[in-house]
Amino acid sequence: MSTLPLYWKLSSPAGEERLSASIDLISSIERFQIDHTAISSNSVSDAVAPTNSAANSTEGWATYINAATSEDVKYALRRLTRGLASPNESSRLGFAVALTELLERIPTVTAVQVIFLVKEASEITSSVRGQLLRDMLFARLFGLNCIVEAGLLFKTDPPPNTSTPPATIQTFQTVFTDFISLGQQKTWLREPAWWSVMTLLKELAKSEVLWKNEAVDGVVSLIFSDPREWSAEKLAVAIQMQHDFPTLDWHKVLSPTFEDGQILALSSLPIVATALHDMPLDGNDEEGLKTTVRADWKPQPHFAWDIVITEYLRQDGTKAENSTIHDFFRVAVDGENAPEMNLVYCMESLFGPNTTPERRFWGFEIFRKLVVLIPVTDLPRILTKNFMRTWMGHLSSKDKTLHKAARQVAEDIKETVEKDQEAGFSLVMALLGGTDGQFDRITNSKTVESILGTMDAAGIKAYVDHLVLQAYGDHTSDNSSVKDGALNSKRLWAIEQLSATLRSTVIPQSDTWISIVLQFFLLHGFFTVKKKNSRSTIEILHRPLHVPFSEAAHAACRQQIYACLTHLYTTSAPGKGRPGETLTPIASSTTTSDAVPWISKTIDLLTVLEQDRKHISLLCEESADIVSLRKRSRVVIKSIPDDGDRVRKGLKVLLQSFLLQSCDESFNAVDSFEEIIEAVANLESTKSSVQQTKNRAEVEDNDEPNPIDVIIDSLIGDLEKGSSYERETANVVFDLICGALQSSTMDLLLTQLTPRNPLPEVEEDETSDIELNDREVKKDDSPDSSSSESSSEDESDDSDEEVDPELRKRIALALQVADAHENGNGAVNQDESAGSDDEPTMDDDQMIALDDKLAEIFRSARGTKNELKGAQRQATIFKTRVVDFVETYTKRNPTSDQIPRILKCLLDIATRSSSDEEQLKQKVFKIIRSGIGQIKEFIPNLDKSAVSIALKDIHAMASQTQNPDVTPVLVASCHYLVRNLLHSNADQLVSDVYLSSLDEAFTKKRSTFPVKVLEDLFRNHPRCGWLLRGRLIDFCRPGGAISTRRQVQAVGLIKELLQGSTFEQINDLVPTFALAVTQLYEGQAGSTSSSSMTTPELREVSQSLLTIVKKSAPMDAPVTTTQALWNPEGTLGYAIAKVQDMSQAKNSAPLKRTLTALQLLISATDVASDKKSSRKRKKGEDSSVANGVDTAVVEAPGVKETKKRKKVES
Repeated sequence: MSTLPLYWKLSSPAGEERLSASIDLISSIERFQIDHTAISSNSVSDAVAPTNSAANSTEGWATYINAATSEDVKYALRRLTRGLASPNESSRLGFAVALTELLERIPTVTAVQVIFLVKEASEITSSVRGQLLRDMLFARLFGLNCIVEAGLLFKTDPPPNTSTPPATIQTFQTVFTDFISLGQQKTWLREPAWWSVMTLLKELAKSEVLWKNEAVDGVVSLIFSDPREWSAEKLAVAIQMQHDFPTLDWHKVLSPTFEDGQILALSSLPIVATALHDMPLDGNDEEGLKTTVRADWKPQPHFAWDIVITEYLRQDGTKAENSTIHDFFRVAVDGENAPEMNLVYCMESLFGPNTTPERRFWGFEIFRKLVVLIPVTDLPRILTKNFMRTWMGHLSSKDKTLHKAARQVAEDIKETVEKDQEAGFSLVMALLGGTDGQFDRITNSKTVESILGTMDAAGIKAYVDHLVLQAYGDHTSDNSSVKDGALNSKRLWAIEQLSATLRSTVIPQSDTWISIVLQFFLLHGFFTVKKKNSRSTIEILHRPLHVPFSEAAHAACRQQIYACLTHLYTTSAPGKGRPGETLTPIASSTTTSDAVPWISKTIDLLTVLEQDRKHISLLCEESADIVSLRKRSRVVIKSIPDDGDRVRKGLKVLLQSFLLQSCDESFNAVDSFEEIIEAVANLESTKSSVQQTKNRAEVEDNDEPNPIDVIIDSLIGDLEKGSSYERETANVVFDLICGALQSSTMDLLLTQLTPRNPLPEVEEDETSDIELNDREVKKDDSPDSSSSESSSEDESDDSDEEVDPELRKRIALALQVADAHENGNGAVNQDESAGSDDEPTMDDDQMIALDDKLAEIFRSARGTKNELKGAQRQATIFKTRVVDFVETYTKRNPTSDQIPRILKCLLDIATRSSSDEEQLKQKVFKIIRSGIGQIKEFIPNLDKSAVSIALKDIHAMASQTQNPDVTPVLVASCHYLVRNLLHSNADQLVSDVYLSSLDEAFTKKRSTFPVKVLEDLFRNHPRCGWLLRGRLIDFCRPGGAISTRRQVQAVGLIKELLQGSTFEQINDLVPTFALAVTQLYEGQAGSTSSSSMTTPELREVSQSLLTIVKKSAPMDAPVTTTQALWNPEGTLGYAIAKVQDMSQAKNSAPLKRTLTALQLLISATDVASDKKSSRKRKKGEDSSVANGVDTAVVEAPGVKETKKRKKVES
């Protein structure tokens, strides 16, 4: 088997393919060598091997190798060594792997011969330049490295049939000096060459050659000959050799640069850092010490950093005189001087203020290495000052050069903490400690939050306890020396962090620490602490408070407890309820472990705190009314049983919310609180929902307001408030109690959605006076009055906004005052005024005064206009929140009889909303199309009359709207109402409404009624559509509809009707419809007026008719059945033939194909001819020829048709 194809695969860019080819190649060569050894054993034994004195001679080993190795091995050695000089990087890698494996498996190959082959293949002459020089240098480096990794330099067993050792110190020295020489030739080759030196020394340390000590002495004398020169490579070699050859006198070797021979001693770290940075030291700092400066840069840090870090991790703290890895990072990476250092030096750190981005990138990469290697508990010790400053700076903005590197550092920290959650707390404290707790805010990230999200409940509780401790202050320090402003700032920060922790969606929630947060906010938001209470059941009272909270801190606590409860309201558990719903606080994430809502838990805490008057006291002054209301509310709450009823849960939440807010000094809803207590008590007095339904009429007859109406009115009022807590509470309560809404309650709710005019109302008599004054102002007796009037009319036409009546009144009043000043006492002399047309009516002072007055009026009018816009915006926001109520009601009560009323109100918003209410309109669209329109349940005990009236009103809206965007909403609304009416067998009511709309759409010239509403009825409710079939067929006849376009639509509606009909129903309809279509075609064929159909219209009618004809008979029905049904007397076929002769059909290929297909389906054909054509097809003749006509079927757009061709005679 030839091995030549395998050499080509060694250059494959795929690593797996290269490895597979290497394995196959070496296995084949090894078999060839085994066969060669078995055949030529005698000739090998007779070969003269080199003596010990000539063991390093190339010629001496050449004779032996020629005799001892096969031709395939010799070819492979030459081919693989030459392939190392390939400019293809994949080739170099593949050939190097194969060569290393070959040298390790073939025992007859020696280092001397391979070194000769490598140098021969990578010979560099004076003419070698550029890329070729680079390839040659890498070929030599890779070739020598293959010799080292194959172990040829340290073999102790002689080759077969020889007694001469294959490895000598001369060979080792040759390879070592070649590596050093390669590193000195090019800076970009320096690091890989010294990495090979490191590999060579490791192999030397593991070997057992006799000349090992001699080789070590030679390496030391060559590398450490100049103690003043230190580079990163030399430092790495020194550290590695200290570990591999500990018996050497390293104190003598490393002196005087490193004292006591300890490279990683604390006092030596500046020198180590300088060497790793490849930065020269000034002569004033360390006389005589110099380093080699590297001009190139690459993203990966030097391998010496890995050697140093590995040495630190290897020490395990056994050497007390050495520094720690944290000291190394602080000095070598961060650039911070250790206070115990005696050496003062000047160097550029990796995170210095003037450090280049390239070196900062190195610093980030080294930090990432340490994050993975060192224990998580030690991570805070490497969060040094300069590193934190650089990291935060680049993490804060995407525009920073190293933003991605900084983000990657944050991700590595997060992944490390996930593996050791117990150490996350100390890391969070380290991140927050140097930034005053503002790490995430400064960096515009969620680093701390994401780390907290990986921690367990115990870690989060420790973090919460730390924040509480920060808010309470350090009791061990002298409080008199603590500035109130600093402590208050720290408290505000702690309050904000506690709230952010609870409201985070990433941090796992637990009852333990959530209770502490709520206790903290509740205690310091509504109470002032006198002294601690160690016996209290509330944990937060066990802590002593040495400095009282400020008013700002108390207000912040109140604000945050509302925010936290709002978050707990709106957080829904997965898998609960429908998408988009506002769920009740009974999910696992919004309740305690015992399924008690957090608002109830908060009220229980509040009750306990109120009773402890000895240690705490309320901040606000308690009035007798509020105290009485609290007692009454607690009695009512206690009377509501916990039986799982949603309405009762909602009533409890509502009372508890009022009870909490009553402790706030800004509470001013005493009357509402009292009304809610009475309403809840009245509702609870009703023992069952059945009794409530029976007594509903009696309740409505009473003069007293319905309790549920009072509650809903209060909730609606909460929607207008600026507090998000009150709004969310209203949403949650409404979601719970919406099942108890009555008709009067729905009236109250829908009234809020009624369009209102935000402009101030003007009385009728004032309006008439304003108009009169305005007309007087417009009078002008000048000759160009006509032009001025026309210009004013143009300006008024250009203005789309209505003039504010109040503004007109003020302008007229100002002009009247000016006129009064002009005439003295205000009397106007008609004669004088008539004779003074050419003279000015006011002097300059009066004109200036008038201009100032008018300017002031217009400025105030502009402010009033902005206020009106703001009022309109607020009204729209309020309506949107009320619409949320409506959406919640429809989702919770899909079978309610109030939905038709709701639907009508929502459609009124959709059709009449202004451009400022676009968001509201889109929300209404979504509710109707995705909500109400998708309800599958039916309304029980449907009021057919009321629903049919609602359907009629919706059709009236559809006939008035001209916005096509509203059409899908109208279709969905009508679909919902029709489903419910048909389910209640109200077919006649539906047909009456649709018949009226059908007549309006097809008989009125300017009707804008959307036909899609009718299409939905005929497509989805054919049962009701059949009641309208007669009238619809009349519109298909010539002159039956108002226009030809309506005729086309009528045929389309017939097609939609027949899609869901049976064959029996279709057969009953076809005769009448065929006659109407025949008349339509005949009318078009004989019409010459402009009222005839256009070509696209005629084609659309024909395509619809073709679909209907195909639908009228089963697929396996004979052709005569269709012909007898549609064209019994040939009238329809004759009418189609007349249309085919029209110029419209001749000039339109699609119309012509459609008419031809129709003609073939309904025209009579000779059955005998069909049989004859089938016999011809059996004989193998042309299958498309039948009865003199080619009936090959061609595909038209959406239609299978037959194209006729004349038969070609043979």
